[in-house]
Amino acid sequence: MAVGVARERWLAEDMRAAVGRWLGVVIPLALLVVAVRQYQLESGSFVYVTFLAFVGFVIHSLLPLRQRLPFFALLSLTGIAVVMGIEAGLWLIAVGLVLIGICHLPLSYWTRVTLLLGAGVSLVAFRETWIPAPWTGAIWPILGSMFMFRLLIYMYDLRHDKSLLTPSSTLSYFFMLPNVVAPLFPVVDYRTFRRTYYNEEEYAIYQKGVTWMFRGVVHLILYRFVYYYLTLAPEQVQTAGDFVQFVVTNYMLYLRISGLFHLFIGMMHLFGFNLPETHHLYFLASSFTDYWRRINIYWKDFMMKIFYYPSFFWLRRFGGTAALILATLVVFVATMVLHSYQWYWIRGSFVLSTPDAVFWTILAVFVVINAVWEAKKGRKRRLGKKGMTPGEFTVKALKTAATFTVLCVLWSLWQSDSVGEWLALWKVFGRGDLALEGLGPVIVVLGVAVGTTVRTGSGSEPQETKTSMSPAAVWHRLTVLRQSPVWTTVLLVGLLVMGHPRVLTRIDSPVATTMLSLREPRLNRQDQALLERGYYENLLGVERFNPELWKLYAKRPSDWRDLWETEALRNTDDFLRTELVPSTHIVYKSAPFTTNQWGMRDRDYTLSKPDNTFRVAMLGASPVLGSGVADNETFESLVEERLNEQSNGTRVYEILNLASEAYGAPSLVRVFEAKALPFDPDAVFYVDHEVSAAKAIEDVARRMTDSSEIIYPELQTLLDRAGVRVGMNHNEVARRLVPLESELMSWAYRKVVADARAREIVPVWVFLPMPTPGADRPCPPERSAFCFGSATRPGAAADQSDPRVANLFRLAQEAGFVTLDLSGVFDGHDLKSFWIAEWDGHPNAAAHRLIADRLYDALEHADPTLSAALFADRTAISTLTGGALSHARHEADREAVHSRGVLAR
Repeated sequence: MAVGVARERWLAEDMRAAVGRWLGVVIPLALLVVAVRQYQLESGSFVYVTFLAFVGFVIHSLLPLRQRLPFFALLSLTGIAVVMGIEAGLWLIAVGLVLIGICHLPLSYWTRVTLLLGAGVSLVAFRETWIPAPWTGAIWPILGSMFMFRLLIYMYDLRHDKSLLTPSSTLSYFFMLPNVVAPLFPVVDYRTFRRTYYNEEEYAIYQKGVTWMFRGVVHLILYRFVYYYLTLAPEQVQTAGDFVQFVVTNYMLYLRISGLFHLFIGMMHLFGFNLPETHHLYFLASSFTDYWRRINIYWKDFMMKIFYYPSFFWLRRFGGTAALILATLVVFVATMVLHSYQWYWIRGSFVLSTPDAVFWTILAVFVVINAVWEAKKGRKRRLGKKGMTPGEFTVKALKTAATFTVLCVLWSLWQSDSVGEWLALWKVFGRGDLALEGLGPVIVVLGVAVGTTVRTGSGSEPQETKTSMSPAAVWHRLTVLRQSPVWTTVLLVGLLVMGHPRVLTRIDSPVATTMLSLREPRLNRQDQALLERGYYENLLGVERFNPELWKLYAKRPSDWRDLWETEALRNTDDFLRTELVPSTHIVYKSAPFTTNQWGMRDRDYTLSKPDNTFRVAMLGASPVLGSGVADNETFESLVEERLNEQSNGTRVYEILNLASEAYGAPSLVRVFEAKALPFDPDAVFYVDHEVSAAKAIEDVARRMTDSSEIIYPELQTLLDRAGVRVGMNHNEVARRLVPLESELMSWAYRKVVADARAREIVPVWVFLPMPTPGADRPCPPERSAFCFGSATRPGAAADQSDPRVANLFRLAQEAGFVTLDLSGVFDGHDLKSFWIAEWDGHPNAAAHRLIADRLYDALEHADPTLSAALFADRTAISTLTGGALSHARHEADREAVHSRGVLAR
């Protein structure tokens, strides 16, 4: 009886312990799902997969062991259908099953390899649309991610060891659950995938998975912080300190890859796959071979298995050192080629540029030198409890700092448009104090990190005592604590509280504002401007230099073209460079797009102004043009219609839409002279938005790159002062012009105002914000420790609190414009709801209606003299323009007659 009671008590205690361990995984895992959703990490599909993994784990952990692997395979296939939709998901699975089936045909090994190559050629034909595919193009990135490298590994292992093959393991391997939302996924080795399946105590595996997933979440949040607030565009690199910030922060953007890989592999641990770590303190590598071992460990193992070892053993006949060198070079050549192959399946074209070749060549040389050195001298291994001497500590710290520095510089080369643009960056080292502006703080931070890592990891685990307070002992205790589910749960709760909007909105602090902004997936200020300006003319630039822009652009349908890719825009041989083609009708960004006989996106007008007509020339770029909205939906058209409705025939209003995409301030000056003045307007509306200064620089940079003639002496003088020359590298031109952007805008504004007043034309400057977050004012000095110059206000469009906008207002007013402020036009609305598409931030039709209402209201309540000129009184125009000399008017008329030749071209 007593034995039975004791057994029941033991079972009850064991059950309570099991439930406690189960909850120790379920609770932090549930918090991770909430954190992924709260911080909107990656995409909405990723949230679905994370939730599916949570539900799947709960069921999976309660199943008998023999049923768990088939359940995971079924869960993975379900995830494909949930994320991609039933039809696309079934096609992806079907194509995958065909490829897997070829691997298992009862034919010789090389016959199956040949058939797989043939299947690959067939898929290329579908990918290139040589043969119409019955499935959507959305499956290509995921299909490629699942099969382009795993087939190599699977066939290799199929040849050498068939003992680990089962249908469930094969399906689980190729269709791994997190892979459905990951075009970039770790190259998991099949043998490792099977060998590590429940190779340790199950809850230890689960807890490691939760810990790694939490680490991945932290990496992704840190990535956002760096991307939003610390990165610089190449043209912003003005001093040596800027250069240091540029190269370091660009290298730190790799946190996104390491974060995602930790999340993916951590998720696999939840289902018993005790896979190894994907990255290990790669920022703290102390040599290039050490770096190769630490970063993207799965890729390193894949290359060693498939390329290095076969090459090394075949080349060993030439000697050990020669074999090591040549096999290492084979690995790096294969890495460069396979990266291009990888991007082909993800985005549909190969990416192999000069910076790629130079980057991989230099890195290969460094790794070869390190490898030969280690082969001859041997890697120093440490046994027992002996720690580092001060001399060894200093040497390793310096080696780590040197490796980090070189890798930052190499990474900046890899991210550059060209080697020439990268070399141009180095010219800034003659400007500014390097130690004060960047290098000093970087070395201090890196030194602390290196010192901590080296000191705590220098020996074996210490024999702890209750009174031991050595740094190594404290670190060991913290390590044990970090592996506790309680510690992970506490940190997750803290992360959720810190990121909860109800908490943050009640705190008036820059830290709270920053945390609130980190909850929102968006482009940083520079890339948002690039998106709006249409800087990238194809996906090559997007993919190579910015994963955030690429994620948006990759969603574009194939017929979503930029205007310069259509027949509606043509090149010119004059200062304008491009113009709209007259009398053209196309579908542009899914909307009808029509031009009149004068090459305007507008209804037809006579060249001579009819009697009793008030004519406005509206200048601007793509927001004024109406990219992505129908012809009659632009705010210009709506305001014109409303003005004529309100006049009841007492006066006719004509607003001439002279906008075109990619027009910056220099182009608008020429448009006003050559295209607007012949129509004898009564007013000119110069419409600007927050990125207009950057757009003006872009305008000039493209002229210099294309060797276009500069016809304005004042502009040429400004370019001479900046040291800008024809044929100069694009980024170098932009970098030299950034300090003079205010002078560039001032010249354009003053030129338009002077030309307008000379002809008694009312010059009106209109600020129109884009439906994207604006930037805050720089923080006061006492709060600068928690403020960043590129900080944006979540959910709020730009206004005069934005330094860029405030500067434009100042310049416009100094030039003599009458200014109209449309700030706040999107207040109270979700800004993204006014985009024409998820990947294109131009205002949609609903936004244009809001803008039209706001502009009409601004005109009605503008300066009384402006209102009088617009709505009734011609004499008010003379008041606004200060009158006009008869000689000036005569000269203006002569120029207008000459300009009619431009319109007739």
